[in-house]
Amino acid sequence: MTAKTQSPLTVYYDGACPVCRREIGFYEKRTGGEVSYCNVALEACPAPDLDREAALRRFHVRLPDGALVSGAAAFL
Repeated sequence: MTAKTQSPLTVYYDGACPVCRREIGFYEKRTGGEVSYCNVALEACPAPDLDREAALRRFHVRLPDGALVSGAAAFL
């Protein structure tokens, strides 16, 4: 994970995608340490219920209650 400490919200994204990197960079500047970011293009995905290939295909977020959401629901 690129964040220094675990936060209640974790974003899994494809850091090899220029659009994804730009989007995540925008959010990182605004969220401070409130959100953890995991670049699944560089790191093994630390979620047992999310494999790397799925994480590279779609945007996923782990919510504070542990639920994993993807796509448009993850952006909300």
